[in-house]
Amino acid sequence: MSLIVTRPTLLVPHNSHRRVPTDLQASRINNDAFDLLHHPIETFTAVDTGPSQTPLLEVMTAQKTLRLKLGCQVMLIRHVSRTLTFSSLGRVVGFVSKWKDRLSGPQPDSGTRWPLVRFFSEGERSNLILVGPFTWKMQLGADIQVLRTQVSLLALPSSWC
Repeated sequence: MSLIVTRPTLLVPHNSHRRVPTDLQASRINNDAFDLLHHPIETFTAVDTGPSQTPLLEVMTAQKTLRLKLGCQVMLIRHVSRTLTFSSLGRVVGFVSKWKDRLSGPQPDSGTRWPLVRFFSEGERSNLILVGPFTWKMQLGADIQVLRTQVSLLALPSSWC
């Protein structure tokens, strides 16, 4: 059995008039935009279960290391509710260890500071949601090949939206 591994497309600001031929150049543009946010970096490292060298981990939407800052624009990478779905856009407005929201009720105080995100829905009020860890699994038939637990967000360049 052969497995084809592809890397996700890196994001480049849509208002950038520069075309970039390589992932490395796109990554530099993204990092420069992220660095313009003058707040401390909060880093979230995924917990992986399964063979650590499996190529399946490389193609998961949830990143191994997620770096966020206050004010960072983010995209939700899972369905949470009817109005908060995969690709919903929001902005990190804080990092808290305990929060109560209408979707998941009281959050346990684990000491870990999770991102508090304001999501905007077209024609609706904004949703303020604490985004904690979620576990994704990749299966081959009924057999689970790998699990990844990570905050269900992707950081977008600061010039997006």
